[in-house]
Amino acid sequence: MRITVGSRTLTRDDVVAVARHGAEVVIDADALDAMTATRALIAGLAHDTVPHYGVSTGFGALATTHIPLAKRAELQRSLVRSHAASSGPEVEREVVRATMLCASRRSRPAARAPAPSSPRPTRRCSTRG
Repeated sequence: MRITVGSRTLTRDDVVAVARHGAEVVIDADALDAMTATRALIAGLAHDTVPHYGVSTGFGALATTHIPLAKRAELQRSLVRSHAASSGPEVEREVVRATMLCASRRSRPAARAPAPSSPRPTRRCSTRG
């Protein structure tokens, strides 16, 4: 079975199929096109001389701190890593798969603007475990 994430609403059966039965998750073409367009917009902001919060500046208390162009990719990697930490016991595979699927829909894939190659590793992660 294959579940498509994008413009359509996920159903409870979709979540169960992915979480408990290992259904493959794919991103529809319209969502991939939107991700590509959003990515181009973010890339333009990253190279702009005008500060853009979280792109060419720090976050929170560091919002007025300018990040040099050469350090901006590192800033984004650090942001992802800082949100990847956890504590406590590992949760069950089906909980991880359901959470990833719901989060991918909730945050609208087109609005996240990952690099065009990023959806594939994410899909593999959510498909395999």
